[in-house]
Amino acid sequence: MHGLTTCTGIFTIIMDANFSHHPKYLPISIALQRAHGLDIVTDSCYRHGTRLGFQA
Repeated sequence: MHGLTTCTGIFTIIMDANFSHHPKYLPISIALQRAHGLDIVTDSCYRHGTRLGFQA
């Protein structure tokens, strides 16, 4: 968590290394943030009705 206190970029992205958060979905998440001015975007393979195509 210490690394989060030193982030200086436009986006801070936290992902699991086992591809439960697949990098191919980053453009969708970033587009949602930009389109709606969101502070936080979270993806989940466990959320019912997801539109990102994750399979739980």
